[in-house]
Amino acid sequence: IYNTSRREGNKAMRFTVGQLAKVYNISSQAIHGYVDMGILPCVRDDNGYRYFDEYGFQILGTIIKNRNIGFPLKESNYVYQKSNLIEILHRLNEQEQKANDEMMHLMIQLQQLDNDKFLIQRALLQKDIPVLIDMDKIYRYKLGDDTQNITDLIKEDSTAVSLWYSNLFYTQSSLVLNYEDSHINGHTFCLMTSNNNYHGKIDYPSNNLEIVEKGKAISVMTIYKNEVSFKLLESLINTSLVKYPEYCIKSEPFTRLVTSFSDELCEKVNVIELVIPVKKR
Repeated sequence: IYNTSRREGNKAMRFTVGQLAKVYNISSQAIHGYVDMGILPCVRDDNGYRYFDEYGFQILGTIIKNRNIGFPLKESNYVYQKSNLIEILHRLNEQEQKANDEMMHLMIQLQQLDNDKFLIQRALLQKDIPVLIDMDKIYRYKLGDDTQNITDLIKEDSTAVSLWYSNLFYTQSSLVLNYEDSHINGHTFCLMTSNNNYHGKIDYPSNNLEIVEKGKAISVMTIYKNEVSFKLLESLINTSLVKYPEYCIKSEPFTRLVTSFSDELCEKVNVIELVIPVKKR
């Protein structure tokens, strides 16, 4: 490249598409795409072939750098042609904040992956065995019970639902259990998330949003096929309270779906965690 493109006398350096592709280790198609998008300047020779001068050579490097730090390709032209350094600095600050947000999101994803792996290992080794745990603050958005038209309920509370989702990194489907006198008398469908995955505050008032403060809880990993077994859940709650007699229920027990799969008989298998928030008697 240097032998064919170096200045000779007053002749400016010229690079072909193939030469630039080799220097920057990208495809020729990518370079043609940048030209067609209008972000990479080029000139044509007498035969109609594209070539690039020193300015185009530098601009391509800037495009690749901007792409590598997260700028969309269409914004590359915006970034490097700004003549106001303050505006460029502002744009870089915005991109830095976006990268930090994405990094935080990835960290939460890693935490959730580790948590799900841990819960599945418990399902394999400690199925139906109650374990006392420290529970994070829980946010539950109730969608209604099985007697209600959930679609209509969401439409009525659409603003709150939208705000709820916009403030979440991760959510799980859940059943809140109406447990009283050793029996489950009903349940409510809801979406739930923990405090670690909730990064905002919903100011829009909604009677459907409920907070369970952090504290102790009894956790039980269980597995059931097809439809939920409330008799099983009821039995697990009773067994858990017998195992830890020094604790009583603080708020409604709930489940959270960890994963689902189909077994060799093509039956749906649900792996859930039953969580019973408790307090000292």
